[in-house]
Amino acid sequence: MNSVCGVCRKKVDWTCGGFSCQRCPGYVVHSRCATREDVWNGEELEEVPEEEEDIEPYVVIDDNTIQHFSQKEHYLRRIHGNGVLYEENKWCSACTHPIGLQSFYGCMDCDFSLHQSCAECPKRRRHVLHNDRLTLVTSKEPKGFICHACFRRYNGFMYKHGHRMLDVQCGSISEPFFHPSHPQHPLYYIPTIKDGVCNGCNVQDYRVLRCIEVCRKKVDWTCCGFSCQRCPGYVVHSRCATREDVWNGEELEEVPEEEEDIEPYVVIDDNTIQHFSHKEHYLRRIHGNGVMYEENKWCSACTHPIGLQSFYGCMDCDFSLHQSCAECPKRRRHVLHNDQLVLVTNKEPKASFVMLAFEGDCGFVLGFYCTTLPQVVKHIVDNHPLSLYYGEEEEEASGKYWCDICEKETNPKNWFYTCKDQQASLHTNCVLGRDLQLMPRSIAKFKDESFEVVLNNSVTRPICSKCKSRCMYPINFKLLGTSATYFCSTSCTIYYAWKV
Repeated sequence: MNSVCGVCRKKVDWTCGGFSCQRCPGYVVHSRCATREDVWNGEELEEVPEEEEDIEPYVVIDDNTIQHFSQKEHYLRRIHGNGVLYEENKWCSACTHPIGLQSFYGCMDCDFSLHQSCAECPKRRRHVLHNDRLTLVTSKEPKGFICHACFRRYNGFMYKHGHRMLDVQCGSISEPFFHPSHPQHPLYYIPTIKDGVCNGCNVQDYRVLRCIEVCRKKVDWTCCGFSCQRCPGYVVHSRCATREDVWNGEELEEVPEEEEDIEPYVVIDDNTIQHFSHKEHYLRRIHGNGVMYEENKWCSACTHPIGLQSFYGCMDCDFSLHQSCAECPKRRRHVLHNDQLVLVTNKEPKASFVMLAFEGDCGFVLGFYCTTLPQVVKHIVDNHPLSLYYGEEEEEASGKYWCDICEKETNPKNWFYTCKDQQASLHTNCVLGRDLQLMPRSIAKFKDESFEVVLNNSVTRPICSKCKSRCMYPINFKLLGTSATYFCSTSCTIYYAWKV
């Protein structure tokens, strides 16, 4: 049996002995790698001091108040979500989702809010998509940025390293990844040339999830190694399994590790933080109660509405962060990148697209876009919060389903949003729109034109000045300096900006 050590990525010769995982088939480690503490992911760290870490995103002021690094000028107070009251007028400034039913941190002096989960995102973290640590930063680019994982446009917080940018939700994904649509198995990232079809949207992708080896070199089973009993093909050399100075097939001998500052905020008190992305103000945590849906607040990091989640809100302005987004570390590793990513506020005018997916060992595949879809949202089409439904098995599907927004047929095998009585089946794109990740009331600049991001919640929907159709999505763009020049999407907005 030819296997590759999961630590040093060299061939494992089983005649020399080694270690294998009883739950992950194929995961092996050389005996010498399994017992060395100076090897990690194929890199030598001999006589290298441990890096100093500062990954805490906030400073605790008291039991319910923090000072987040993104909103250092104000404290944030925690507000507990009760699962009943839906915060529909507050958005998390980190993930840009509505606060919704979740607990959150709200600023005591402004409208800045963060889901509790966003506020607790570390300032630095590792991600499977990048070798280097990612740093959590706030976004300051008017046009937003394109997430390299789900390739949605965001103007919230990001994990960043160099030109690699991930939104807070994608940047927080780590292995093993557990998703409520597939509770029976953990998911792993798998880079492969074989296409996979996402179970959420039925879209093909060339990347899926798998166990990731450490040194990426051939494992000679005659020398022994480690294998994972549950993950076929995942093996680690014995020498790699026990070394802490090897990572991703690279030796780091005599290379000092970088000083780390991954804490995204400073805690002011128990409910107030100063977040690195909003240092001029303190953020107060507001707890989502599961009832009040915050539909008029967006997280500045992930750009999703605050919704039902707990969040941190600025006490002096409208800056908000889901607690989960506020707590995203400034640096982290991701399954899609070997190097660490750094969370930064967006300053990049352009970004590239990367298609990614997750897959379990049973053939379940999940794309990053569907992975980060909000579980609960609010839409004008229904008075109740809408829940994400994971589709039906082919043998369970009966009859035809129609979306009440676009009035087109929905595929019951794909994911959709439905109300509590399940009388509606709404396309995820129709409910969320193409630009959900852009914060309402923010200004988007394309070329020389400026546009205000506005909610499409009036009695009559405006007509798009480009495509001449009614604006269907929750977010529209209004040309500054005009009263009736609207655009339904970023594509129509960009087309107009480059034509004038």
